[in-house]
Amino acid sequence: MCPAFVRQDTFYVSLIRYSISISFSRMNKGILITVSVAIFFLYGSWTISPLESPYLPSAKVDQYINQHKYLAAKLKATSGIPMSIILGLAGLESNWGTSELARRSNNHFGIKKGAYWQGPVYCKDTEEYPDGRTSTRMVQCFRKYSYISDSYRDFGQHLTKDRYKGLYNHSPSRYRYWAYTLQDAGYATDPKYAEKLIHIIEHYQLHTLDRQMER
Repeated sequence: MCPAFVRQDTFYVSLIRYSISISFSRMNKGILITVSVAIFFLYGSWTISPLESPYLPSAKVDQYINQHKYLAAKLKATSGIPMSIILGLAGLESNWGTSELARRSNNHFGIKKGAYWQGPVYCKDTEEYPDGRTSTRMVQCFRKYSYISDSYRDFGQHLTKDRYKGLYNHSPSRYRYWAYTLQDAGYATDPKYAEKLIHIIEHYQLHTLDRQMER
């Protein structure tokens, strides 16, 4: 398995790069010394590439959330899965509905075909970490849905498997525990999966939706 919503511009990850090149020569000794200093200042939660985590412009993310929040709320009400986890994971897996898998199979949660799936599938090249450390490209087959709502519903059903029982020992407000428990239970092979999910939740303040649901 290769986030009314509040978001402030100050949560963008910004990178300011200063490069200073100092050159001077000492002609009497024929020595030319060049000193290059690169200073990087990181602001925000972390620095990532677009392939590592879908930090899209806020308008696109807001659009996805506004269109699918009702599905997440319905799933939260029936399953107890936090809104932040549902939408954050959907954003991470589907790149906010823009990924190939999302567009061609309505699969927003990266759920693979599995041994007992009887429905249609969509196979594609994807990035996996078979040993939990090294990235490898391979073809995997994923579940294909008629509607996006089917993907949300199936995600909730997927998390009823025995290996995910530990999730429900945590309060819905403890999204960090949910993220790490999902990773430990093998939801994805990426060793940084929980970290990426948490950063998406915090970057887009998806945890505010959990608090809204508790009122």
